[in-house]
Amino acid sequence: MDFTGFDLNIRHYGHQLFFLDLIMPYASNEVVSAMQTEDWKKFSETNTCDLDIWPQRYKLLSAQHSVLQHIQAYINNDNTRWHVIQSLYEKSPNARIIYGMTPEQMYDNTVLHGEFSLDKPGFECGRHIDFRLLAATGGIYFDEGDDPDAATHFYRTVDGPVWTRAETGFGKGWMQLNDIDVWHDGWNRTNQDRHSMLIALTIQTKHPLH
Repeated sequence: MDFTGFDLNIRHYGHQLFFLDLIMPYASNEVVSAMQTEDWKKFSETNTCDLDIWPQRYKLLSAQHSVLQHIQAYINNDNTRWHVIQSLYEKSPNARIIYGMTPEQMYDNTVLHGEFSLDKPGFECGRHIDFRLLAATGGIYFDEGDDPDAATHFYRTVDGPVWTRAETGFGKGWMQLNDIDVWHDGWNRTNQDRHSMLIALTIQTKHPLH
């Protein structure tokens, strides 16, 4: 597949947090309109625990619209995964210590994948750290404009103050290398649907590490 017009800019903010700019050959209205044609599943129908913990969240694991398939294929591409891994290892203070892998080993034993997400007004995701099979997690926003009421917020402790927040807006996003102090939460406290993609660098051990 041709990825002309795509690029992923990754900027280290501090500690294990990175901010993203996804450049793509589409406008916000094209992506949002494409998302509105899809058959969305409730989050409880797509997760492994089968619990309806986020009734305002809907997921799209495999897109049907060609625009969404193109975006998803770029994120899932091996070249994008290597670019992400190189960026994480170059700037993260202890990426190799956390997972005990070189960048090459991380590449050999992970997949990078994106899942489209639709969050209705009232969605709330409390402060948490992602489980450790997710070496890094993040998100990319598709709606126009920066809005703290639709953003992910970051913390260094379980009960401490906000450290910073992600900037929303078309193509804006964030990624964190998972560690014991990368707490984050998010919500949709607006009166509009929030359109985004959740991305994850997931460990799937396939090759010996020694």
